[in-house]
Amino acid sequence: MAKIAVFAGHGGNNPGAVFGPLREKDYTLAVSNEVTAILRYQGYNVINNRTIDIDRSITADANLANSQNVDAVVEIHLNSNEGIPYSGTETFFSVFDTGRGRELATAINRNIVSLGFKDNGIKTRVNSEGTDYFGILRLTHAPAVLVETAFINNPQDMAMYDIGTMAEAIANGIMEVFPINQAQANIQPVAYGTVRTDGANLNIREFPSVQARVLGVIPNGGSVSVYGSSGNWYIISYSGISGYASADFIMM
Repeated sequence: MAKIAVFAGHGGNNPGAVFGPLREKDYTLAVSNEVTAILRYQGYNVINNRTIDIDRSITADANLANSQNVDAVVEIHLNSNEGIPYSGTETFFSVFDTGRGRELATAINRNIVSLGFKDNGIKTRVNSEGTDYFGILRLTHAPAVLVETAFINNPQDMAMYDIGTMAEAIANGIMEVFPINQAQANIQPVAYGTVRTDGANLNIREFPSVQARVLGVIPNGGSVSVYGSSGNWYIISYSGISGYASADFIMM
């Protein structure tokens, strides 16, 4: 079973790039949590550097990934620049990569670009010593990428930016390069619940968002298998359909 480190850039006292009310650390955390939920639902073993708004240490995060012998590291960011806003997505991999990091960067970047973002390509960046500029790429042993998903100071980029679809794109890129053997996943329900509404059906959505595509519905009183949670959503299965449903309407 593949083990993936999904890290949210910045956090706590370090907001990252800021543009008006938009803070990079909020977006990276939200996307990281959603990527994690998607991968875990598919049966991946995922570790995180943070799941709430706390300070992070790049060195500690790298040590965590190395000690856990992860198969890959994906760190999520948003870009920013001075002056007239740039646009688009770009993904960095290590200058010392032997192939798998480049492959992962290519897959993730391609999936994000498919959402409509400008393709700024996959890249390496070195510091004055000729090694990787980004600490998470320099300090980790596994194939690692740093994803600059969009420019937070570009209103057009942010108008397209949806947490759920961005997370889906990143997760799809990861799953392309590190596919999981579903026969070995052995995903079992952790609980069972009953839908309780005012009589209306409860939607099953593709991702934990009211904007996500509806995959099916559960009638009031329906019994569901619960596999986990993401925020205020349960990861559920009902009548052969798996997806996300609002936890507000499922009694455990």
